[in-house]
Amino acid sequence: MADALYRADDPFALSDALVLLPNRRAARGLVDAFAKRLGGAALLPTIRPLGDPYADDDPDVWGAETFDTPPQIPKMRRRMELAALIRQRDKAQNGVEDPARALALADELAKLLDSAATVERVAWEKLRTLVEDIDLARHWEASARFLDIIATYWPQYLKEEGFSDFAAYGADLRKALTARWRANPPTRPIVIAGSTGSIATTRDLMRVVAGLPRGVVVLPGVDVDMDDKSWAMVGDQHPQHALKETLAAFGVDRGAIAPLGDETAHGHARRVLMREALAPAEQTADWLQRLVLAGGQALVRDGVQGLRLLEAATEDEEASAIALMLREVLETPDGTAALATPDAALALRVEAKLARWGIVAAASHGRPLMETEAGALVALLCELARDPAEP
Repeated sequence: MADALYRADDPFALSDALVLLPNRRAARGLVDAFAKRLGGAALLPTIRPLGDPYADDDPDVWGAETFDTPPQIPKMRRRMELAALIRQRDKAQNGVEDPARALALADELAKLLDSAATVERVAWEKLRTLVEDIDLARHWEASARFLDIIATYWPQYLKEEGFSDFAAYGADLRKALTARWRANPPTRPIVIAGSTGSIATTRDLMRVVAGLPRGVVVLPGVDVDMDDKSWAMVGDQHPQHALKETLAAFGVDRGAIAPLGDETAHGHARRVLMREALAPAEQTADWLQRLVLAGGQALVRDGVQGLRLLEAATEDEEASAIALMLREVLETPDGTAALATPDAALALRVEAKLARWGIVAAASHGRPLMETEAGALVALLCELARDPAEP
């Protein structure tokens, strides 16, 4: 990406561009890539995150002066207020309160709110009618009543306090930017990179940028070599599904997408193997034939080069092995490493292992409040207030 944007003949070209990336971590990564590519001071493009934007970050980009959506509620305040609503509900229905349970449920409700904000509108009022079976419906009715917290009480709270929810704020900001650029197309170079368009408001913005005179959309990992029959069978659980939906919304054929940079032979082999491993079930009957046509055993050997399988006996052994491999990278000049896992508990174990060597992992999920110095102090003060006599 940095190589594609850099022009040696015009050192000021970068400073004219606006680059929109999925999140702040990606933005920092692009800045680091430019630093390595340029080898010194330079005028960089304006780089902003699409995933968690703030109107006041750059008024010239987001149009803060015309953006009238209320400010987003701080995440910690949202968590505490949702927990308070849950405690009130529990006390009213059961006569008991469980602060720990309320905080855990508040986190789950917050995730649901953020997920709901990725679509245009959620008809919360239809929740109770989704199940027709009488026995199941009784249990579902109880769940739906619980979700009244975010369907009824939460929007009312936000309105009274003058806030927007976190993800809804970002969606409204992207909608406003889309409308502004559609009405008044910018003349500066605009690049949206790294987003699959899985969020409706982001997809709309990408479509507008793709139509700008100096607009570019860089889609990550579109499989332009997958056969048409397999592509048609790509379902919502397939990694290419969001990209398929985005291209359909754009009205663009995969064959019209130009590659960014050159692909190595090893990278090609790995991509072919991943494509075949994730092929729709209906397309697996001729797996071996397709692999032979793609390159046979030589392609498979090249594709699996660098891959290793480790079968750990325990979760602790798994975390220890991963931590050792990450630690080894520090002994490799210019080496980089990352742990990608959906298991938050495993990530925390690995972080703890690394901490023994004085290594602080840059975790994307952040740190729990109670593990920070300020959080630990607050917890101790609360314990003291609850029971001053306890040693």
